[in-house]
Amino acid sequence: HLGLGETSEVVLVRAHPAASLRGQVVIAGSGEPCPSGDVTLSQLEDMPRSSSIVDGVVDFRGLPPGSYSVAVNCEGYLSADSYPELTIGAEPPSEQLWEVKTGLSVRGRVVDEAGNGISEVNLLCRQVKGDDAPRGQRTTSYSESEADGSFELTGLLAGSYELSAAGWFSNRAGPDEPLNIEVAPGSEPNDLRIVMPAVGQLEGRVIDQNGKPIAGAELIARPIEGPRFARSTARSGDDGRFRMQGVRTGTTRVTASTARWGGTNLRAPGTSDDDVQGREVDVLADQVVELELVVESRDGVIRGRVTDEGGGPVADAFVEAERMSDRAGASSMGAKRSLRWSWNRKPVLTSQDGEFELDELPEGRFVVRAYRKGGGEAIAEAVALGDSVELVIESTGSLAGTARLGGGAAPERFKVTVTDRAQGLSRNDSFFRTNGAWSLSELPPGNYEITAQAATATGSLPAVELAEGQKLENLDLELAGRVTLRGRLVDAQTREPVVGMEVRADQRGGTFTFRSDSSEEDRLRITDADGRFEIVDAPTGKLTVIAWNRSWSQDSKYQFGTFPRTIAAEPAVQDLGELELIARRLDPKQTPGDLGFTLVEGDPTAEPEAREMVVALVRPGGPAEGSGLEVGDAIETVDGLEVSGEQASRWYTLTRVPEGQTLKLGVRGGKTVEITVGPPR
Repeated sequence: HLGLGETSEVVLVRAHPAASLRGQVVIAGSGEPCPSGDVTLSQLEDMPRSSSIVDGVVDFRGLPPGSYSVAVNCEGYLSADSYPELTIGAEPPSEQLWEVKTGLSVRGRVVDEAGNGISEVNLLCRQVKGDDAPRGQRTTSYSESEADGSFELTGLLAGSYELSAAGWFSNRAGPDEPLNIEVAPGSEPNDLRIVMPAVGQLEGRVIDQNGKPIAGAELIARPIEGPRFARSTARSGDDGRFRMQGVRTGTTRVTASTARWGGTNLRAPGTSDDDVQGREVDVLADQVVELELVVESRDGVIRGRVTDEGGGPVADAFVEAERMSDRAGASSMGAKRSLRWSWNRKPVLTSQDGEFELDELPEGRFVVRAYRKGGGEAIAEAVALGDSVELVIESTGSLAGTARLGGGAAPERFKVTVTDRAQGLSRNDSFFRTNGAWSLSELPPGNYEITAQAATATGSLPAVELAEGQKLENLDLELAGRVTLRGRLVDAQTREPVVGMEVRADQRGGTFTFRSDSSEEDRLRITDADGRFEIVDAPTGKLTVIAWNRSWSQDSKYQFGTFPRTIAAEPAVQDLGELELIARRLDPKQTPGDLGFTLVEGDPTAEPEAREMVVALVRPGGPAEGSGLEVGDAIETVDGLEVSGEQASRWYTLTRVPEGQTLKLGVRGGKTVEITVGPPR
């Protein structure tokens, strides 16, 4: 860390010879260059590297030795089913040639209910079933409608597709359901007609309870019933006014927050996070509906001072605050996570005396965080408005050691990740030709789990406690060879195989491992007609096995499932047995009903196998009142199916049901309660 006016000692950066690679992407048959797109090279232990195609040519610089999988994306054209793996060695690689071909296409027009063309509508054509086996290549195409509403989607394989308009990609509401189409050689759809529903417009302002306009509020309008993705957004101006166009008709709830991603919800005066927020409004077709949203005042102030461990002022610290939820069963973890991972924040910089002032805060208690780039942080919890708080940025520590493969050899290239789950903090770095040496510095005090991954091996260490300013060294990571995991996905109730799901295995506490489906080996992760899958080069130790639907189709019967597992280094091939998935119980066009109770927020430091569903609040007047369910009850089953520990991911699917459905909940101790789900909130 360098403070203001400081100069470092001489820093030595060692550079290693690396390869440059040039490739050409051409259209098969004609040899014409690909007009635009990109090529991605991927390795297990590193982030993918992408480079844009310019006039059919793509260049990569600084490629370390190793094996790379190749994915080619030429806009409007069809990539090959797979491309040969690329190996970079000591000799300069030869120029590569990758071919794409002209695929099938879909054409049509986007219109309103009167038949007028609509421009700038985002279209997504997603393959949900092909002529091949479940592991066959799938294609997806994106486009935008022209001025007259016409569109063309190209580069498609033969198969079944869902064609969606707007929705995720536009601030205009689209049709509730995608258009199901069949694409085949000689019978390509060329006169499709997508009729966009009539929409309305919301105009109004956001003010506080004293009539003061709220500037910069992020507003979201969501339908009370219908597809949850059919939302519209806007931002208020300095006068608190906003305009929201293309809003889905019907009863809609409009809410406001300080930021679109991870900001503080602006509540109605006198309410809490256990109350439904926002205002309901009926959006009418082709009409402008006026709306005034009254939220709590933001007149609160927190002042304080940031110092170092010696009591001296820190003049280059950023300070920000996040309100702690007052929802029953909530912890400070949500606020900490929001501070670390949300966007659109505007932190305050400390003065020369280390002082700061945070204003425009709503009622509540806050987590206040001070940090400086690379120089540590300080956090205070449950800070009230009007408080003066002193934040001490303590000396940071470091973790260091060596990583060794079996037999004592050092991996040429590897990544180390350290995670403190209680703080929601994770850091990682990659190391190249260090003879196995690694170090991560400028870490605040905490309890850190350590994981490492290399191309052929992975490893982990039990959590270590790092004190203020402590330097823990000689943390030796022994990396065990990767293994192959096999298993079978089945329906938990019918025992039928679940086909076409992708399955991935990641280290707990480690970074996401990128795996494409561009090779035959990668596609073994997709369940076949018997529900079987195979994960090649899986890590060992504590893992989370994740299954999700490959096509993301609205009609897909299954959504996702997670399964915590501990995998030994031997044998090289291991069988996970049957993993059970729950078929979803809610039509994607429906909104889930209200259960009438909430759960205690999970302990972030607990292992997944210990997760429990503990009741935090039974809402007065809600569907659960009078059912016998009580605060503190630990729910173990839903309709006879386990939902705790390793089966906790089932909770989401089993409890997302429509209004009027009755759920039977099994509570620890032998009690059984029945709840008839109420209308959506």
